[in-house]
Amino acid sequence: MDRRDSTPTAPKRPAKPKLTASERAVFDEALERGEGVRKTVDAAVVEFGQWLFARVFGEDTTAVLESRDDNELWNAILLVAGGSRLRLAPRIIENAVLCAVYDKRLNSDGWRLLDFTRKSLLLRLEDEELMRDGAQHLIATNLSIEATAVYVREVLRANGDAVQTRVTLRRVESHIERFCERLVDEHFNARLDEVIAEADPAQRRAAIERVTLAQRALGALKSKLNGRKARQLPRKKAKSKSKRRG
Repeated sequence: MDRRDSTPTAPKRPAKPKLTASERAVFDEALERGEGVRKTVDAAVVEFGQWLFARVFGEDTTAVLESRDDNELWNAILLVAGGSRLRLAPRIIENAVLCAVYDKRLNSDGWRLLDFTRKSLLLRLEDEELMRDGAQHLIATNLSIEATAVYVREVLRANGDAVQTRVTLRRVESHIERFCERLVDEHFNARLDEVIAEADPAQRRAAIERVTLAQRALGALKSKLNGRKARQLPRKKAKSKSKRRG
């Protein structure tokens, strides 16, 4: 039989663990406690984003969406994010502020009812109408986080959009500054010396390869910055958001 013509079979799902009555009770409590942790963390991140939106940007949604990289206070906060002084990833901080922005702009009960993680996934749509529709869909279907990520990819594909990466020179500078700040940190280097001393030759060679790749990437970036002025690209026509329904 030609296997190419056979119907593919779905991968087998792992067998569901068989729990005793006492284990089931612990399992149920773990779920309850875990959900409590999620709600607490989500609430704290959302509150922080709303505070930043108010104190750093004066609740000016346009300032966040169009010119946040020009705000020196915002840049100072992102510069220390993920380090020893602010142990929150820059992406979480940025998403927290963007969620606060769209809480105001979308004026959607469905959006406000979503948890922070699923709101963050919808941010990739970068279109207020699609985000509003997406929020209503998630509320109606109660999609999981994984299913939400799939839904967002499908909406982007259906609308012919590639996922856009927001790039500015200030943003590049901030990434490099955070990386360098970590490398010169005294405590980090003390621990790094111990790790290197304990590493075997294969681990060292693998790390050296990564460092070499980083050197090449930084060298290429430096060449671009020292090179000729970037050629002028044709302006893209503005998309009509009213017609971009998923």
